[in-house]
Amino acid sequence: MDTRVQIALKRYLLRKASTQAVAEALKRGAMDEPFGATRHKLLRQASRLAACSITQHARITSKPDEGIRLRTSNKRACRHRMCPQESAVNARAQAEHLEAVFDEAWRISPGARALFLTLTTKNVPIDQVGKSFRDHDAAVKRFFALKRVQDGILGHYTAFEVAIRGTKEAPKAGVHSHSILLVEPGALSDHRYIRQAEYVRLWQAAARISYKPVVDIRAVKSKSGSTDREAVHDAIRELVKYVVKSAGFFQHQPGGRIEVSPRVAVALAIGLHRRRVARYDRIFQQAMKALKRKA
Repeated sequence: MDTRVQIALKRYLLRKASTQAVAEALKRGAMDEPFGATRHKLLRQASRLAACSITQHARITSKPDEGIRLRTSNKRACRHRMCPQESAVNARAQAEHLEAVFDEAWRISPGARALFLTLTTKNVPIDQVGKSFRDHDAAVKRFFALKRVQDGILGHYTAFEVAIRGTKEAPKAGVHSHSILLVEPGALSDHRYIRQAEYVRLWQAAARISYKPVVDIRAVKSKSGSTDREAVHDAIRELVKYVVKSAGFFQHQPGGRIEVSPRVAVALAIGLHRRRVARYDRIFQQAMKALKRKA
């Protein structure tokens, strides 16, 4: 079997087992919920995830024009944000869409440069993940509405992410966001240029926090150092990879068994329910409207 297909199959089986682990964690966690309505919602989500895991199928195909490939299908896809297989499927679809959006944005503003911005806040106890997510979303909205930021960039596409940290006894959630910014080439060398220290100050004000947050801003570059279209497409695939980071969320036990903390699963299921996981504005809004007109 082709090595790439072997790797893809291994990842698929791992995601399938991980989905089942989330379903089991939600089912166990739901039993501790004091409110019947919340318990019912969690059990319903657990049922969807369990069915999704069972109905996931994969097959290896071989065609002259495509070679050997692993194809997956699922007639009862759960579309749940904590399902690794659905996250992978959704990420591929989102990446393909965003690549077209960015290409259209470059047609609107030829020569625009891309920057990758990460905005963070302090970790919070896992039970506060919903509030932290809501606060971060509001802060991002305020940040990109600042005149100084709007003058320095053409627009942004931002995706939100949750990382599970802390310990097994005291888990924490780190809510943060990754953004790809488009800027005019001249804005990197004149008064519109925003230095990293200023990004920290602006984000601190927008997030309304007393401490200095960690902010990372860098040019989007390929491994060779170029800032070409492919480098930005690589950054897009990283941007939309997942909402819940797998490291820290899934616990790999001896014998290949995968576990998820019921407390963490319940907190995420409640905290992320119907939450907005992306924001964009200006040049990206124009690009999306232009693509719709062409469709």
